[in-house]
Amino acid sequence: MDKRELCIKRNIMFFCCVILVSFRAVAGEVSQSQNLCPMQSTTSNSTGRSKTRVVLIQGGPGEEREVSLKTGAAMEKALQELGLPYTVLDPGETGAELRQFEKTLSDLAPKSDVALLALHGQYGEGGEVQKLCNRISLPYTGSGAQASALCMDKILTKKALQKYGIPTPPYREIDSEKEHLRGVEPFADLPLVVKAPHQGSSVGVYMVREIQHWVESLEGAADLERKILVEQVIPRPGKGDFAYEITVPVVNGKVLTPIEVQPKGSDFYDFQAKYSQGGSDHIVGTSLGEKHPIAQSCQQVAVKTYKVLNLRGAARVDFMVEPDGTLFVIEVNTLPGCTPTSLLPESAQYKGIEFPQLIQSLLQTAQTDGWWRRNLDRFNHWLRSQRDRGSR
Repeated sequence: MDKRELCIKRNIMFFCCVILVSFRAVAGEVSQSQNLCPMQSTTSNSTGRSKTRVVLIQGGPGEEREVSLKTGAAMEKALQELGLPYTVLDPGETGAELRQFEKTLSDLAPKSDVALLALHGQYGEGGEVQKLCNRISLPYTGSGAQASALCMDKILTKKALQKYGIPTPPYREIDSEKEHLRGVEPFADLPLVVKAPHQGSSVGVYMVREIQHWVESLEGAADLERKILVEQVIPRPGKGDFAYEITVPVVNGKVLTPIEVQPKGSDFYDFQAKYSQGGSDHIVGTSLGEKHPIAQSCQQVAVKTYKVLNLRGAARVDFMVEPDGTLFVIEVNTLPGCTPTSLLPESAQYKGIEFPQLIQSLLQTAQTDGWWRRNLDRFNHWLRSQRDRGSR
């Protein structure tokens, strides 16, 4: 093959790649503009094909296991209401249980259409189960492995947000193995918040308002992880006496109604405030009103965050907002909880989207993404084979 023929073939391959990516983008925009429309069932009256077969994955290892089981219970009820056949799997808590789960899921994959992820914590939200589903070609709800891993790491998330010009509170990263914690000084005036960066549901989060609690908070976070995130509390000094805590769910690229959170009996939205009945007040539309510029700014930034971090399915972007409207993204959740006290179902219901319909929409998006992912993998394999031939 001469250079001219090789050049022509490479141009053809590049052109095909551009077309494929363009179709992918158009399909994504179309699906996101459909206002969470119900999933078209795989049932066919003419062919007698079975309904969408779901693998519901819940539980798993880590501090958030019990929360995951509650999310799974709500999702299982939704599947029953939808009349979809499903199998429930729990990855368990030990290495042996995880290995057995991976084998069972691999065996189920050819007989299943989609995995519904009800997992929370590192295994479910950190990209591990997503990588497994990718290997066995099983579509799954939520973001991909890379985006999940990024958002599970609060330090990497903040760096990504800064890269795209999205405001996030000032912070410092501490390596507990390289720095003597008793010798670490606060990087700014108290109060500061100390976080174990890979934990969810406010596990490993400490609000430090007095210097005598500084070191013990660092040590508490270091008991969970090597690296520690220390973040400036919002509002910043001199910027007011309070801040609005607002969360914005985004589903399939479409923003839902923001919710303002007002914890009870705690000075921040901790585990107790999140999952105890009456632990916090949720003001759907915020106390300022859904049309207030602050609420709308949060929605706009939430959608931007969703897009630049390449998120899919349901996600939740959490904000702290100073009284003058200066907002900061404090966290991005790629598998939001769906317990009786969770914010995503509450926001969806306010929009008239019942929980089974929400689950149906997530399953549809997962199946569409899975189709594109499989075909893109095939195209990449073909592209590599052509490149190898051209280099011989």
